[in-house]
Amino acid sequence: MAFAITPTTFISILSGYFLGWLSVPFVVFSYLGAAIIGYFIAKKIDGGRFIKSLDAIPGIESVLKNLKDRELYITFLAKISPILPFALSNFLLSIGGANLKNFTIGSLLGMLPRTALAIYLGNEAQKLSILIENGSTGLEEQVLIVLLILIGAVGLFRVFKKALIIT
Repeated sequence: MAFAITPTTFISILSGYFLGWLSVPFVVFSYLGAAIIGYFIAKKIDGGRFIKSLDAIPGIESVLKNLKDRELYITFLAKISPILPFALSNFLLSIGGANLKNFTIGSLLGMLPRTALAIYLGNEAQKLSILIENGSTGLEEQVLIVLLILIGAVGLFRVFKKALIIT
């Protein structure tokens, strides 16, 4: 996950499918570990060149200060948003100068809702596949599962849309 070889959401869905909610602490620990590894690798690759290159832009100091004052919030939004890939957000936040504490807290808080939803979807997909395999006529259960998935997806879309408009 730290090197963008395996998508984080895919890992969460698979974990939910095979392990259900028991996978939450393992996936969260893996996400945080991968985020921190990505953070330090990006720092090593960049070596501070990106921030130094911004110094040449007139008036950039005030913009950077405003961003620095909100880096926890920006990290949270970068991690909750499905638009910015996990490894890319690690890289950009690292070379952008986010401090490790804000990066870690923002990453954890931002990843939790996405992780919970993906694990939930994997868990529900497993239940749905069992219903289909057993030839169950539990149409009510299937409709409820699909309805919950739709409610979650629409709700998250609205949250992400609002978060993107704010930034």
